[in-house]
Amino acid sequence: MRIAFLSAGTRGDVQPMIAIGDALVRRGHEVVVAVNSDLAPWVRKAGLEAVPTGTDIGRFLSSEEGRSMLARGRAMTAIRRIAADERKVNATITEACRAAAEGADLILTTLTMGLRGFYLEEALGIPSRILYSFPIQPTGDFTSSIMPRVRDFRVPWANRTSSRVLNQLYWLQNRANLDELCDAMGVPRVRRLPRQEDWPALHLYSRHVVPVPSDLPDRHELVGWPVLGPALRERLGEGVVDAELDAWLDAGPPPVYFGFGSIPVLSPAETLRSLAEVTARLGVRGLVGVGWSDLGRFADDLPEHLYVARSDFDHDRVLPRCRAAVHHGGAGTTASALRAGLPAVVASVYADQPFWGWRIERLGAGVTLPFRRLTPDRLHRALDRVLDPAYRARARALGDALRKEDAVALTADLVERWGPGRPLRTTAHP
Repeated sequence: MRIAFLSAGTRGDVQPMIAIGDALVRRGHEVVVAVNSDLAPWVRKAGLEAVPTGTDIGRFLSSEEGRSMLARGRAMTAIRRIAADERKVNATITEACRAAAEGADLILTTLTMGLRGFYLEEALGIPSRILYSFPIQPTGDFTSSIMPRVRDFRVPWANRTSSRVLNQLYWLQNRANLDELCDAMGVPRVRRLPRQEDWPALHLYSRHVVPVPSDLPDRHELVGWPVLGPALRERLGEGVVDAELDAWLDAGPPPVYFGFGSIPVLSPAETLRSLAEVTARLGVRGLVGVGWSDLGRFADDLPEHLYVARSDFDHDRVLPRCRAAVHHGGAGTTASALRAGLPAVVASVYADQPFWGWRIERLGAGVTLPFRRLTPDRLHRALDRVLDPAYRARARALGDALRKEDAVALTADLVERWGPGRPLRTTAHP
């Protein structure tokens, strides 16, 4: 079987597709991934065929302009800017998606590709399935994960409406791009948003963190967070912990991990000084991940209890050697920290990040606050809370449950069973 993935975004958005694609290749299937151009070399390094779409989301988000927008809470402005950039190269995106899909037996598309999978199914007659990295399926149990501020209206119809409205707005924002895809494929334009309930889907997050909604459609399944396996990590050059970092970890008690990821750190030197101060006051060591802000350039003259990584490392090897985490709430980092059993302070910026912070707080495994409100004193108080043994015990129990899941194998099983119109429900979870 030949499977086409349509994916876009940051590494955290694309990584689950790489893990699933690698498993399918090892089972003898062909896999091709349409992906933004900045991540295409990384996809190829994983051993998968990549079709670049001409976009470079990482360049904007890591630029001074993009970081400034996010740091000042102007997330919607940044999202509109990304959409405008995509609009300029939509013809290239359309051609990349069509090239990936032609000859495929199945299309797996992420939300970030703007429903292109559904439209290609209509045009080419190839069945498509959507992969959700965060909850936006309408449910009465809680609001959309990208809903600002409110997580539960406590009225089922209002919760469902939040998702329907936001999904409709997302479709309208992408409609011109999708109309061009229809024109290029020679099929009628779609005049309304397809009903998500009618489209088989996999939700790539754990039921231990987001309980299965009571009204989840029959052809939807929560499978857990896909994780890169050891062999794939080796292929990507991430299978070995740097010798200097390994020695530092061995030289003292488990540190607090600070994983900034795509968080816009506008004053790196000042931020590192603040982290050194906070960790010293708490009497703990701190490990700072490299992130997009290249903090390693400012690591000279730091006290020995604060270590700044010089390059990316395998979270599954390093985080279990830590005692707590401070991160931005991206789905990938959230999953890694929870799998390691770490209580967390989630300093969210935008999109689904506040939702994951809310879930961690509700589970008693951490606390959450907006990144723009983060100060040394607030960080000190938040970390002091999550270092309490009760938080650590709940986080460890949650990590034990997550490590028993095998989302990659379950997803690969489902892909092999799928056919047009077949139910998605399995006996994998009662």
